[in-house]
Amino acid sequence: MLSCAQEKELTIRTSFYENSKEFLLSDDPDLLDMLDYVLTLEYPVSIVSSDGNNYPELCEQIQRDMLERIFGKEATDAAYKGKLAKDPMVREHEDAFVTRSKNLVLDRNEKIKKEYLQQFGLRDKNGETFKSLGHKVYLHEVVCFLAYHYKDIISYHTHWNINQYGKAHSYERGYNYALDGQLISEKEFFIEEGITEILPQLLTEEFERYPMTAKIPHFQAQIIPNGNFKLSPKGIIYMYDAGEIADAQHGILRITLPWEKVEDILQ
Repeated sequence: MLSCAQEKELTIRTSFYENSKEFLLSDDPDLLDMLDYVLTLEYPVSIVSSDGNNYPELCEQIQRDMLERIFGKEATDAAYKGKLAKDPMVREHEDAFVTRSKNLVLDRNEKIKKEYLQQFGLRDKNGETFKSLGHKVYLHEVVCFLAYHYKDIISYHTHWNINQYGKAHSYERGYNYALDGQLISEKEFFIEEGITEILPQLLTEEFERYPMTAKIPHFQAQIIPNGNFKLSPKGIIYMYDAGEIADAQHGILRITLPWEKVEDILQ
């Protein structure tokens, strides 16, 4: 499946990879906990500028970075052949991804289960804690390439959603690439004065102005830029993890800075 997004300077063609699986976390029949694995990838297959230049190396770099962030650097270095569009190659990495995910889940399993049991007082008929609560452990990852760019910078973001025993953990990360494949940092995107003085003011104003966040108390007098941003047609979107700038119950918070308000502080 292909999609196409065209702006004034670049034409970006993307393709999709989707897969989902369900795994038992243990061979022990008494342990009923499951891992649901869902992966959605939108990745670039062609980037062409209006003057006819092609950027296959940039496509390959973004594809490789995507795989590394999902499956880990070691697995990606071992198997990557620059052809993410070949579904079997992606599947080669999925076993490593699931193993890593299982380990992360199991590392936290006992602590989470203990907290859950203490909270709800669950015990079996002999007064012992249940060996398994019979709850699913739900893991969902979305990696989405955003077919949008500002001048010579291409932006995409990753979204993770992990739910374990009713406790949800989500986070998002933005990645912004120059046409030479280098990641653009906050310091390279904004002038110094913009980061230290203007951005905190703009972030706070937009947070307090937008109806969805206006009534949410934030921890600091001014919201500080955290380097985690992505580009969109409406402007620059800053993403804050749950509990980073406001109470964790509000989840991920996003603040959009309109292009017209930031154009004077861009490099």
